[in-house]
Amino acid sequence: MRIETIIFNPIYIEIPEYSLKRALKAYIESLVQGLNVFVIDVQKINSRYTLIELDGDDAEVVIRYLKRVFGCKLSHKDIKVGYEYSGRIKEISEVSLAIDIGIEEQSYVEVNTLQLLSKILRKKPDTLKPRVGRIMYLLGLTRYIPFVVKIVTAAKDRLRGIPGRRTLNMFRKWLNDRLDRVVVAGSLRAPLDKVLRKTKLYKSIIRVDRIGFLEHAVVCKFGVFADEVAEILRKNGFSRIATFMPRKLRKLVE
Repeated sequence: MRIETIIFNPIYIEIPEYSLKRALKAYIESLVQGLNVFVIDVQKINSRYTLIELDGDDAEVVIRYLKRVFGCKLSHKDIKVGYEYSGRIKEISEVSLAIDIGIEEQSYVEVNTLQLLSKILRKKPDTLKPRVGRIMYLLGLTRYIPFVVKIVTAAKDRLRGIPGRRTLNMFRKWLNDRLDRVVVAGSLRAPLDKVLRKTKLYKSIIRVDRIGFLEHAVVCKFGVFADEVAEILRKNGFSRIATFMPRKLRKLVE
């Protein structure tokens, strides 16, 4: 028996629907390898939600996992204080981030920027305040990238949250391995791989980590600076780019 589910999967670039469906199906299949699901059909994609149909003994397990990874369609009444929700950065400033977690009414969760940086870097907020803009740049924070948020206030007129465990763990892991990264948003994997080969940037990188359906982290070799790689990618048509530079960041905050 086939089961349908709706996941939260924002599409913010122009790509033919056929290509989107094919790429998303392949991405989901890579996420659920080893589970018994023999049908994965991407039925309908719009700007925020995707309807998926599944069949197989583990279909319900896969649905729960996909909702955890991508997020799902929500209403205000679904939101619970203390729970974590998968979303995307919708807007970003030195004061706060607006996180879209898939609420139908398109209201967003507010995350204090200084509190976010303090938790990632394990530094007191007051010590970071004078350099917030530069820290954000070196952390690679940008619109559209996946972001898990834990709800702390769920008033109907204002949702507030703090960074969730998966988001904190990702940035802390990146900091610990001391490798620069270029965060690329708004691209399928194949076009990015093609440019990395054409420009011979693959010689300067270790791998490309997929952090979302349309979001990737290009991991630079030790000693290679992310801003140099980012500049080459911009010249080749990738406009939604951010740089994660842990060595420069450590010098700035320590």
